[in-house]
Amino acid sequence: MSLIRLQDVSVRFETAQVLREAFFRLEPGDRVGLIGKNGSGKTSILKLILGQVTPDTGTVTLEPGVKVGYFSQFSELDGQATISEVLDDLFVEIKAVEAELASIDAAIAETPSDAELDRLIHRQAELFEQMDRLDGWDYKRRIDTALTTLGFNEAHRVCPIDELSGGWRNRAALAKILLEGPDVLLLDEPTNYLDVAGVEWLEAWFRDFRGAAIIVSHDRRFLDAVVSRIIEVENFHLHEYPGNFGEYVVQKQFRLKTLEQQFVHESELLAFEAEGISDRREAAKAASKNLGSQLAKIKKARAPGPSTRSSPRSTAGCTSRIPCAGSKASARPTATRSCSPT
Repeated sequence: MSLIRLQDVSVRFETAQVLREAFFRLEPGDRVGLIGKNGSGKTSILKLILGQVTPDTGTVTLEPGVKVGYFSQFSELDGQATISEVLDDLFVEIKAVEAELASIDAAIAETPSDAELDRLIHRQAELFEQMDRLDGWDYKRRIDTALTTLGFNEAHRVCPIDELSGGWRNRAALAKILLEGPDVLLLDEPTNYLDVAGVEWLEAWFRDFRGAAIIVSHDRRFLDAVVSRIIEVENFHLHEYPGNFGEYVVQKQFRLKTLEQQFVHESELLAFEAEGISDRREAAKAASKNLGSQLAKIKKARAPGPSTRSSPRSTAGCTSRIPCAGSKASARPTATRSCSPT
């Protein structure tokens, strides 16, 4: 069962393409590091999941009932309440159980009847189970640990959020989202305003977190410690690499080398094909030339030659045979003379 599914998603902002035919699935327990160049569309993917951006094509689907927590690098936390009050309000259900348990303790102390006592004890057992399920016995300690590790001193804890600087507001927002315990965490640059102790605490917190997470971060060490696979946004598509950031670097180099080899191979095939096309063209030209030469020879062989019969003689300048005077035509050979008109 996938918690989040992107199916053939394309997104364009005016003339700028952001995603094209993107596919992605987030499974329970996944820790995904979302990386890419600035402006490649990482934050847009988070906003697609939150429903703040609508895809031009394709679908974005969340499993019904999934609780999503979103931390932005630009905190949206504000108001006159203090961070202690904001975090305390996250545990309203637990506080309600606490209040009912306190009232049961008070009722038992008043020595009720046996039937009422049985009812109170039965209800008390139900509330104990509910506290176990909500992990509510030490929520105050968890609030204190989160604030202490993120650097909040007493002055910060009682200061209205509106009076905190941007960096402290971000830390407050991060503490709030982590303590809410969502099924899916969307974190956009969560370590930007944290010191070393804060980052280490966040890494340790993730070791106990049972939900899934998508983390946008440029912090390589943090990604190495937290994520189980990398999704890179590149050329409007999503490329997946199993493992943490260090394993991604190795796999990316191998992928680039493979792509380079494929490019060289395809270039050789294209060159070979182009050479074959050129050879076929030259062969066609030669065949056409030979055919033309053969046709010319055939035409020449079939053409009629010049006539071998004499032309009709004209009366002018004719040649006649005249017998010589005083001789017999039958006895002497005749002499040939030219007859000229007189």
